[in-house]
Amino acid sequence: MTQNTELSRTEFLSCFESLLCQLPKPVILSTLFIDIPSNRKPWTDTGIDLAEGENITAFSMGKTNLKGTDLWFGADFQLWFRINADGLIFRGTRCSHTFRIDKPGRLFLASYFPGEWASRTGDLATPDEVYEQVDGSLTVLFDPLAHRPAHGFKKAGRFRRCEWTGCG
Repeated sequence: MTQNTELSRTEFLSCFESLLCQLPKPVILSTLFIDIPSNRKPWTDTGIDLAEGENITAFSMGKTNLKGTDLWFGADFQLWFRINADGLIFRGTRCSHTFRIDKPGRLFLASYFPGEWASRTGDLATPDEVYEQVDGSLTVLFDPLAHRPAHGFKKAGRFRRCEWTGCG
């Protein structure tokens, strides 16, 4: 499979829509795509409240470009997660990451570079203005393929919710 930085956003969405359409309806609990502009400073409130014990999988693509240079960072480095405004920050090591919710709370996302973390809870050590030096975006697909419903996804109306039209 090609690296996700070679896929366009449309190809990324299309691949997952096609794949998810092949799954039985009860398997797909709720799926949500979120776009994060790379020049948005951390943190983005997803509006998703997660319950303890839920398993969430995130698939991401996109890149952040340092304006005026050939330097860029892919979603595998760039995308960070946090549960609650005071939770510990974490990230996956690839463009897909599955994690279990140990403590219930709200899911927040961050586009990391060109910032630098000042704390384990995601405070920035750099001024907010450094984010004006980058462009690009990250697209994240969240899919809780757990055996129990992900109740928090029902509340996240401001992001693009996937409607699997055309599935048989």
